[in-house]
Amino acid sequence: MSFKTGWISLAGIQGYQRTYFMYLLGDYISPHLINLLIAYDYSPSPSQQYTISPSNYAGPWGSDQSWGQLSLWGGPLPLENWKVPLERQTCSAFQITMNEIFDPSYGTMPGAGFTLSSLASYVGLKKGYRPIGNANTAG
Repeated sequence: MSFKTGWISLAGIQGYQRTYFMYLLGDYISPHLINLLIAYDYSPSPSQQYTISPSNYAGPWGSDQSWGQLSLWGGPLPLENWKVPLERQTCSAFQITMNEIFDPSYGTMPGAGFTLSSLASYVGLKKGYRPIGNANTAG
């Protein structure tokens, strides 16, 4: 899975917003990594990167040596629930690029990875507009 959002500007065009963090919600299917890139204020180059490494893998049936002894009998839940802080909170807009990468460290074949159900942000809108310097003012 791979996608890039359009520019997310919740305060309108050239508005000023504070984006504290975002949430990812989905279902774990097979070993994978999630690579997140975040760009700010219409810059074509992302300035923030995270690699998320889920730990939901449960081996094939019977591979657990203490089978039935773990507190989470039957393996971990297939929930993908991540909170991602944004390094640059005040901005006019931000853009998210997400890439799913196969994780070969478990010795399994590539699979579906995960499903993404929701992508949400916790934001606050600032009064007024984004300050623009005199060098970028016409008239």
